[in-house]
Amino acid sequence: MESAIETLLLELFAEIDEWENQQALLAEATADKPVTKSKRTKTATDPEAKLAMLPLPEQPDLEGKERTRLIVKRYYYRKLTRLGVLREEAENLEAQYEQLIRSDWEASLSPSSAEELGQKTRLMKIRDAFVELAMMSKALRLENERYQIALNEYNKTEKLLTQTYTTQYKNAKRSHEVMLAKKQNPVIHVRHLSMQECAEIMSQSYDRVRHFRESTQNFSSGMSVFGWRDRYRYDKKDIDFSIEKTYQHQSKEAVTDKVWEILSDGEAFGRLYPASISAKFNIIQRLDNNNILYYHTLEMSQQSNMLTKCLLLCSRISVMDGDACIILLRSIDPRLYVISEGEVDTARDNRGRQKIEPKVEEIWISMFSWLLQRRDGPDGEHCAAEFGGTLIGTPMLDASFWFVERLQGAMKLEQILFGPTNLLPA
Repeated sequence: MESAIETLLLELFAEIDEWENQQALLAEATADKPVTKSKRTKTATDPEAKLAMLPLPEQPDLEGKERTRLIVKRYYYRKLTRLGVLREEAENLEAQYEQLIRSDWEASLSPSSAEELGQKTRLMKIRDAFVELAMMSKALRLENERYQIALNEYNKTEKLLTQTYTTQYKNAKRSHEVMLAKKQNPVIHVRHLSMQECAEIMSQSYDRVRHFRESTQNFSSGMSVFGWRDRYRYDKKDIDFSIEKTYQHQSKEAVTDKVWEILSDGEAFGRLYPASISAKFNIIQRLDNNNILYYHTLEMSQQSNMLTKCLLLCSRISVMDGDACIILLRSIDPRLYVISEGEVDTARDNRGRQKIEPKVEEIWISMFSWLLQRRDGPDGEHCAAEFGGTLIGTPMLDASFWFVERLQGAMKLEQILFGPTNLLPA
């Protein structure tokens, strides 16, 4: 073992001596030329140069570990050098092989006579088939590489699109939740409404109802829809209307209390509207048990770009010397009572960009409705209910739409109060 190591060392030393002699001859040949400093590059020194740079032991009697370390290090770089040479030689051979195959393949493309084809031996045919298969294999390999590159690009694009979609979906969902929360709990500051102001507004509203009920210029279709009979009149683009129905063996007090219980609850009130309309009633001020101020909003759907709103005063009043009770719903002028509404959200995302929410056009509208319950029958054992108001066209919906909607709302309220309409005697 020791003799083998000494022999290996002698070979290594001989190689290094030979390399040093070559370097000395090269230095003498370039002695007259100006010396230029070589620029440092980031590429690592090749294994052959590493092997040459390893120091030779000055003393022949080195310790075992140091000598073994030097042998292993030189052996490692020597193997790397040989590996590089073999790899380069393999690449050259492969290039020559491909060149020969291609030349044979191009030669086979030229037209051959019947005599030349007949002179081909079985070995030549096998050679031609091999050349064709080799060219096809190369073409398929190149095509596979292109497909692999395209697949990698596709996977990268798919991953990027997935990440982008996930981020945008989360942002959109968060923005939608914020917008939905703002719609369900709007921020609006309203001046306090006094009882005196409320009484004046309701007095004017009841005079308007009485004037319509006593008018002789009203029209009627003469039809009865589930017991409801109508009368109406046109006022320019608006429609004043009322529908009336008598509930037998239902007291006026019981019907009034049930209706007020629903209309004084914002969520229950909103459920009277059709499913295609998002109606919200947020209580702004509760003056007493008979007077409530709502912030009322209407939207065709959650994705609509238009929203109508109003401050709706809802009041219950006893009229006709106690024989009737009327519930009035009237919008009040926002210019007189609204101090401020909404909050300006200037939040920014992590990249410093300002968050922009979808723009929804908001429009203040007017609204006027009333529900009258009065005693009917010889002994007042029945309840005659009237539901009326003014149908005001809006940019979102015209007045004719609200006429049908009000009838449906009355029937829905009737069903909540008494059950299915086919069980009610007209």
